[in-house]
Amino acid sequence: YGLSDFEKHQFFSKRPEFYGYLRISPVTGEYETYYPPFRRRLTMVFSALVTVLMLGVAFTVMILSLNLQGYINPIHNADRWTEENHPFHFPSLADLAEEGNMLDSKSQWRSLIPVVVHVLCISNLNSLYRMIAEWLTDLENHETKVSHTNSLTVKRFLFEAFDCYVALFYLAFYERNVDRLRSELVGVFQIDTIRRVFLECIVPMISQSYKQGHFILPRSWNEFQHRPPTAQDILEDIAKDEYEQFDDYMEMVIQLGCKLIHSASLLRDGVSIVRA
Repeated sequence: YGLSDFEKHQFFSKRPEFYGYLRISPVTGEYETYYPPFRRRLTMVFSALVTVLMLGVAFTVMILSLNLQGYINPIHNADRWTEENHPFHFPSLADLAEEGNMLDSKSQWRSLIPVVVHVLCISNLNSLYRMIAEWLTDLENHETKVSHTNSLTVKRFLFEAFDCYVALFYLAFYERNVDRLRSELVGVFQIDTIRRVFLECIVPMISQSYKQGHFILPRSWNEFQHRPPTAQDILEDIAKDEYEQFDDYMEMVIQLGCKLIHSASLLRDGVSIVRA
């Protein structure tokens, strides 16, 4: 694992939250806390069911968003779909994206409204599932921190990857429309990038400048970066959320996946031109 002795002890020792009943270990002959594996398997089945339910919610939000963007409309692909046989077409929502309506898909700014709402829903669903995943993993009662962390990471990765990619895969493999795939990819990626810059850069900068009921603006960026920390700064840092590498790695994975999908769509266009 490439860990120091302290990190090995921290990751592989028993968690303080681990519970069970005392028994004599058949290996060491000493008393140990034992939790039956079948009980953990039952809670893992429950975790899977809750996760599937949350994935269903994410899929429903995606379908509603694509209808509002006008991406799901049998009229645009009459050779394959009709009003009656498309299972995910909601006329009352899709009509809003028609020309001249509230969410006109040809308008430069009105067409962005459902995209912004979709990005915010994805962000909120990821935050909600993070809390649910932590609760489910605690229910599983893992003995070591590494086992607990691995289980939590798998849950969050599967959900957040599904939540981010499901619309792209739907447009690529179900609607089979590369143009709409590219539009959805670019729109969601750009709006999410703006959201991240605002929440992760601008908001923290403003909050750091706001001290004692008013803004304290530095005379230069160098002063802002190297201002000596005060006791209040230290207390504020202690109160902040613990840094998680998972969020940064997950963001890199999502960005890499979006770039690969975009490259594949461009390659498809190139192949089509060559064949023509």
